[in-house]
Amino acid sequence: MKAKIEVVANLTVVLLALVVGSIFVKDRFFNPRLQVNEVKAGDRLAHLDGLDWGAHDRTLILVLRKGCHFCEDSVPFYQRLLATQREDGSTAALIAVFPDTEEAVKEVIKSQGLDIRALPSVSLEGLAVC
Repeated sequence: MKAKIEVVANLTVVLLALVVGSIFVKDRFFNPRLQVNEVKAGDRLAHLDGLDWGAHDRTLILVLRKGCHFCEDSVPFYQRLLATQREDGSTAALIAVFPDTEEAVKEVIKSQGLDIRALPSVSLEGLAVC
């Protein structure tokens, strides 16, 4: 009886090792990682209707979406950022772009108390947006 239990236990350990090993090998070598397009400092973005890139030395683009809890949770930060910009007299432009309709954008800007230029219905293809 003891010998049978040892054989079953050994087979179970070997099978478990094979399953875990095959999952590791599959994920590591045969599953291409999804590449999220990142926007880094200095990158050039596509043309956005209604935005003159040359009007300011620097432009900070906030990518927001109505109903996104991450965006809504970050509103106090955006408000502090806008207040700091006004206090410092910064010439940098702060612009919010939304994939939403103009009505939805106006609602978000008004309800959150953001005094910021917003561009609705912007195609955010290729960017990681919630």
